[in-house]
Amino acid sequence: MGERLAPELVATLGPNNKDRCHRFQAAEEIAKLYGCAHVVRRSGKWKKVSLHYACVKSFRRTFHDWAFASINYSSWARAYYDYHKARNQSHFTIIRNLAKKWIKILFAVWLNGTTYDEALHNQNLKARNIPWSMVL
Repeated sequence: MGERLAPELVATLGPNNKDRCHRFQAAEEIAKLYGCAHVVRRSGKWKKVSLHYACVKSFRRTFHDWAFASINYSSWARAYYDYHKARNQSHFTIIRNLAKKWIKILFAVWLNGTTYDEALHNQNLKARNIPWSMVL
């Protein structure tokens, strides 16, 4: 993961002490706070989706850097990126959505005190018939 990303990711969640209340109750809270969740503005037939501007920008950069770097070492992240790029989504949109997926994984690992298993994750994606996971 690297000398910069690993400590910054640990700093985003803090320690996981079983004796105290958790800082975050859901992965979506992390995504919103750190600017990886999208904002939808609607008015009648008009709809605009954009990113959070009011967020902790240094951590948003960390999650985006992690998502971008993961394309090179994670088979499912590469499959996700290629699938959505072929459907003309912008690079930044794909990276932001990939960061949200990594946040969900990071939160589950942090909450349960387990380690991440790429093979198990790939197997779960295929079992749920996720379209972009069929190439794994």
